[in-house]
Amino acid sequence: MPKKLTFIIPVLSFLLFILVMIKFYNGDDIKNQNSNLTIKGIAFSGDTSSVTLGRYKETVIAYVNTSCNVCEEEIKDLLKIGDSTNIEVLILSTENYMDLKNNIHRKEQSKNLQILSISSEVAKKFNFNEYPHFLFYKNGILVKEHKGKINAPVYIKNIFG
Repeated sequence: MPKKLTFIIPVLSFLLFILVMIKFYNGDDIKNQNSNLTIKGIAFSGDTSSVTLGRYKETVIAYVNTSCNVCEEEIKDLLKIGDSTNIEVLILSTENYMDLKNNIHRKEQSKNLQILSISSEVAKKFNFNEYPHFLFYKNGILVKEHKGKINAPVYIKNIFG
């Protein structure tokens, strides 16, 4: 067998393997039905390499855009909630991560708060189509979904007690 073929065949086999893995691993681990929340294996852009949900009994996911005036107000409340309660808060946006973090004026993540950039494909899977969009989970189960302005501290107190 020619030397070129002995090199090319393993390289092509490896590339084929990678393509097959990409095809079968396309983010289908994302589930947002009306029952349980599962987020694993998503390539988020952020300070952490992975997102672990379920560390707390209550989770708030907020889909925002920092150019949205209503979102800016909601973000301020969510930052306080994430810093001062045992409620897990995820702030998601399709904006570039560094722009998002700079616009939120956040230097670091807290243990209960994560600011994450998601792809438009992930946003579509969650049916995020307007700002702000909130998902409220208790024990991994979606208990409330809301689109539009809310008073986050009051809303969260009514949902989670």
